[in-house]
Amino acid sequence: MRLGDFSASLFVDDSPLDEYDIVADEGRREITCYVPSQAGKKFTVRWADWTWEQGMDSAGFVSVDGLRCSGKVTKMLNRGTVQRTGFDVDERTVRDFMFSDIKSTDDDAQLHALGHEKLGEISLEIWRGKVMGTAAPRSYDEKPNDNCVVHERVKKAMVHCVGFAEERKLSGPTRRSRFCFLGKHPVSRFVFKYRPLAVLQAQGISQTPVAQRPCTDASIEFRPNKRVSVRIRALEPAVAELQKGQSSQTLPVKRTLDERPDERPAKRIKLKLPSQTNVGSCPRSLRFLYRKDFRVKGHTMKRK
Repeated sequence: MRLGDFSASLFVDDSPLDEYDIVADEGRREITCYVPSQAGKKFTVRWADWTWEQGMDSAGFVSVDGLRCSGKVTKMLNRGTVQRTGFDVDERTVRDFMFSDIKSTDDDAQLHALGHEKLGEISLEIWRGKVMGTAAPRSYDEKPNDNCVVHERVKKAMVHCVGFAEERKLSGPTRRSRFCFLGKHPVSRFVFKYRPLAVLQAQGISQTPVAQRPCTDASIEFRPNKRVSVRIRALEPAVAELQKGQSSQTLPVKRTLDERPDERPAKRIKLKLPSQTNVGSCPRSLRFLYRKDFRVKGHTMKRK
C-alpha cells in the first residue's frame, strides 16, 4: 500500500502478501487493508520513504495486536527500505514475528482482558522528524506474550494472532538514535488486518478462485433445441438449391499482371487493306465505320 510519501507491505518468505479491500482516509492519514495469514509463517513489515531527497528523516513504529515494538529510523540519505522482523528482547536478541493459532477459553477472567480490541491488526505509524545523534541505552522490561488466550465471546471470527519465534541472536548490538519528532501526529498510518484466506473468502473480501477443469471431447454433450432443429431441417432444401445454382455458374478468372511473368503479351496484328475496299462487302456491323472518301493510311474507301 502507499499513502502520501510512504509505502508499506507485509512479506512472507520474501514475497509481499496480497492486499484486499484497500481503504484510504486522507483526512486521518490512514490506509487499511486485509491480508491472508497462515499459522506458523514468519512475516516482516517493510516500508520505504519516497521523498528522502527533501532532507527530512522519518521513524516508523510497528504494533502487533496492540503491542508496540521499537522504532526504526530512515535517514534522509538512505534510499533503501526499512524493515521490522520481530520484537527486540534486548540489544542483541530478537524474536521474529509469526502467525499463530488463537487459544480460546470460557474463563470469564479473560472476557475483559486488555489489548484484545487490537487483536488481528498489524499497524505501522510513521513520523517526520530529525535524527539528533545517538541515544542512551534503554531498558527492555516489556516481554511479548507467548500464550494468546481469548474468551470465546471475544474470539468471533478471529482464528490467528501474532506469535513470536524462538530467540535469535543478532550479529551486533542494536544502535539507538535520538529522534526529534516533528508535529503531534504521524504523517502516515498503515493497518494490516490479517485473517486466514478461507475466512476472507467466506466474508467476500477475497474472491474464491474458480477451479478450471480440462475440456475434453468426451466431457462435451451437445443437446440442440428442438425448435431450432425443426427450422434447420426446413431450410435444408432451400440451401441445397442455392448451392446447386451457385455451382452451375462459371465465374470469370481475374488475372493479375504478375500471375504469369514468363508469358509475353500478345503481338499486335497489323491490318492491311487493299487500295479499293467495297463497303458493301463489309459486314453491316462495320459499315458505320466508313464514311464517304474515308482514308486509312492512304487507302480510299468508297460507298456504293
